[in-house]
Amino acid sequence: MTRRRVCDAGLLLGGVLLGIGLKELRADFVFWKGGTGFWENASNWTNTAGDAVVPSAGDEVRVGPASAVWITNATPLLSSFRITGGTLIFTNWTTRLLAETVTIESNAVVTVAGPFAMNQMSNRVWIICTNLLVTAGGRIDADGKGYVGSQGPGAAPNVARYGGGGNGGRGGWGDQGSGGTTNGSVHQPEGPGS
Repeated sequence: MTRRRVCDAGLLLGGVLLGIGLKELRADFVFWKGGTGFWENASNWTNTAGDAVVPSAGDEVRVGPASAVWITNATPLLSSFRITGGTLIFTNWTTRLLAETVTIESNAVVTVAGPFAMNQMSNRVWIICTNLLVTAGGRIDADGKGYVGSQGPGAAPNVARYGGGGNGGRGGWGDQGSGGTTNGSVHQPEGPGS
């Protein structure tokens, strides 16, 4: 358990310190119970006391095997997030995981919902952390999670059968014509692939 000392407000009178008290704020370990569900639902989590809680600021969060966690909003700043064999699925453009340390272990996948059509909100994996560790067999995987075929700003023309979608550069040529047009920046790609 992580412990932090904070100082309560006090009053200094004539060299005597009054009203100062140290108390410990305890961050908790919070564990996913298993199965499929949404991050924001407290009944999917348990803390060390056995209470159903949604992870809060400073907590150490663990997601285990055989789990699929759907995350729809930004998390509070966690002390750590560790996924060991489950799946974390980001569901929209503004969803983000904030943690000092993020560990994605073997057989764990961090991914994004998709693919999606032109009129749907796009999704992305957005992790803000100080330390990121992806162990052998763990992965961040957004392959095929951009726009569905022939959709998006970098879609290949209909006549270009098997032409690749453009994203950060022109799409590859198909057997009957060119690929999709350049979409976004090759140096800072932000949009989803077509």
